[in-house]
Amino acid sequence: MFHQTRIIIGSQDSIDTTLQGYIQSLIGDLIHDPQTHPDIIIHTEEQKNSIGIDAIRNIINFSFTKPYQSKNKLVVIKSCNKLTIQAQNALLKLVEEPPEFVQILLTETKEPNLIETIFSRCILEKLEDKEPNNIDVSDLAKSFLLGSVIERYNSIDKLHKIGTPHERIETAENLLTSLAQQIRISKSSITTIKNNLTLINDTYIKLRSNGNFKLIFDNLAQNLIP
Repeated sequence: MFHQTRIIIGSQDSIDTTLQGYIQSLIGDLIHDPQTHPDIIIHTEEQKNSIGIDAIRNIINFSFTKPYQSKNKLVVIKSCNKLTIQAQNALLKLVEEPPEFVQILLTETKEPNLIETIFSRCILEKLEDKEPNNIDVSDLAKSFLLGSVIERYNSIDKLHKIGTPHERIETAENLLTSLAQQIRISKSSITTIKNNLTLINDTYIKLRSNGNFKLIFDNLAQNLIP
């Protein structure tokens, strides 16, 4: 399980991509609209300058009921600098003692301006926007899904040669997302599609858990059904 409360800072695009990863790993891969999932609450105030205590009371009520469909529940508060002091003080109780099945993510595109008692209890995750590498993830996904085992291993070698660990993981996550999309629209049987998507989700979780990169994708290459 991840540290239960995180502050995520970065561009909106990088935040949205990271949130997709958390949703996939904590709640599941087969989610078309996170806003309507009963185990996810995403709070944002695009039209207002502040997030007040009423919003936090709603989040607390949500957090202290057991999950409906998943093993976990996910709380996302976007633009967390908009939290009023009253709202932050109310949120502190949840941050200090969250239920074991709740993950809390506070996101912001600027440096966080939160009270110290909240800030000190969170893991700070700063996202970096990377220049795109030369790998076409969509083409790589096609060759991985439809190619031979040897072609799949060649794809893994390409991934493994990407410069930094961060870039390698980021590209691998994009590959898994593209694979899942192509699997959903494939003409395979429902059972094959379901099994492949389960394998993709398991691979994503292992990747996010800092497992051995080569072993994780070797397993995917050997078990993915064309």
